[in-house]
Order: sequence, then C-alpha cells, then structure tokens
Amino acid sequence: MPDANVSSSASAPVKVGTKTMSVPDAERAVRRSAIWFWWVAGLSLINSIAAATGTNYRMVLGLGVTQMLDGLFPFGESMHLVLVLAVAGLFFLFGYYARRHSTAWYVAGMVFYAADALLFMPVHDWISIGFHAFVLFMLWGGYVTLRAIKEHAEGGTGAAV
Repeated sequence: MPDANVSSSASAPVKVGTKTMSVPDAERAVRRSAIWFWWVAGLSLINSIAAATGTNYRMVLGLGVTQMLDGLFPFGESMHLVLVLAVAGLFFLFGYYARRHSTAWYVAGMVFYAADALLFMPVHDWISIGFHAFVLFMLWGGYVTLRAIKEHAEGGTGAAV
C-alpha cells in the first residue's frame, strides 16, 4: 500500500537542497515531476500504435521495452496488446502513486526507467538515452522534494539533497 499523503499544515517551510518552499508548493513540485511517468506511458502507447500502422515515426521519450515488444510480436496479436498495455499501465501506476507521495513507487519507477535506458545502449541510440537521462533528472528533483516533505512532516528540518 502506498504511503499516506504527507501534507502538513505546519507553517514552517520545506528546505530542498538550497531552495526553501512552502509545503503546498513542494507538494505541487512532486506532482508535476511525477507526471513524467504518465508522459512516458502515453508516448510509449503512441509509439506502439505508430509501429502497428507502419508509420516510420517514433518519439524518443517512449520506452525501449515497448519498442522491443513491437518488434517481437505482430500488432493485433493478443500477447502484444496485453504486454504493451501492461507496461504502459505500470508506468501509469508509477505516476499515480508517486503523485500520492509513495516513495516506493517513485523509486521503482525511476529504477525501471533507468533500466529501460540500457536497452538503447547496444543500438547506440544516444538521443533516446539522453532523453531518458533528462526525464530521470526531472524525476529525481521530485523525489528529492518528496523526501524533504516527508522529513518535514516527521518533525525534521525538511532538508534533502
């Protein structure tokens, strides 16, 4: 079960690295960052649909694992559909629970996305690897902010690096 929402009514600001922000602003930053999981899920589905229709179009923000599935299974085969939807659904869940302050889901999503970046290494797709790194950087900012919120809610200083 995901962690409970750690919203705090305390007036003390949350310190995130060198920035100080109110708790509501920090919570908004976590939610904005976690939306990246939804973008990845949606764009991966678009990539699979493009591959299925024979379009020579792909978004670099999508997942390598769904691209592998597109190549392994013919579109329309039930196994392809189930697996692509399962992977996209998993990323939707990463975003859903990360937005609700679950550090476990947040970290799991980042680890899965980092592992997905490794799929592009053998084919030297440096642009996809670069976009994965950018998204991971954006997710990391939300994760650090989430840790600061949780520390703040537990009575700490709320300072996270």
